[in-house]
Amino acid sequence: MSDRTAGPAFLEAEARVFASWSLTPRGRTLQLRKPEFQVRTVEVGAGEPALFLHGFSLCTAHLASLISALPPARCIAVDQPGHGGSGSVDYSRVDLRRWFTDMLISFMDELGLQSTHVIGHSQGAMIGMWLALDAPERVRSLVAIGTPAVALGAQLDDLRLLARPGIGRLMLAMPKPPPCIAPS
Repeated sequence: MSDRTAGPAFLEAEARVFASWSLTPRGRTLQLRKPEFQVRTVEVGAGEPALFLHGFSLCTAHLASLISALPPARCIAVDQPGHGGSGSVDYSRVDLRRWFTDMLISFMDELGLQSTHVIGHSQGAMIGMWLALDAPERVRSLVAIGTPAVALGAQLDDLRLLARPGIGRLMLAMPKPPPCIAPS
């Protein structure tokens, strides 16, 4: 499949970020069966697989600096639902843990991966922990970067709201404060 959900400006910006770290990712979109969902992924390198899961309101490019610093591996970064080039999901009446575990297993099956190392940041770490707990045979190791979303008291209902279609893009479009300049 092609990158149908990510617009040209997004793909160009993503490519520039990866290029700034001397990486040339291969992007593609997969249609999963369980759950029915269109997920975009980028891959860099070859060898032992490592699955990267970004946090809420981020995208695969957020992980470029980390990927560039690791030993050679098949680095597979996933755009989470409603982020980057992946489709949106309505999580109403959905068991989030089961949905994300099923999505990652289906994703791994689509790529022919029996197991992989999992590296997750924030919400991605929480999702990686769910996969490790629910399908431990699929996870070779787990690295949790930052604090998973629920560790500081966030409720799963709050995550349902944040993951509704369009909310991620809306948050990314919000005005940002000017960068801080360190005194010289």
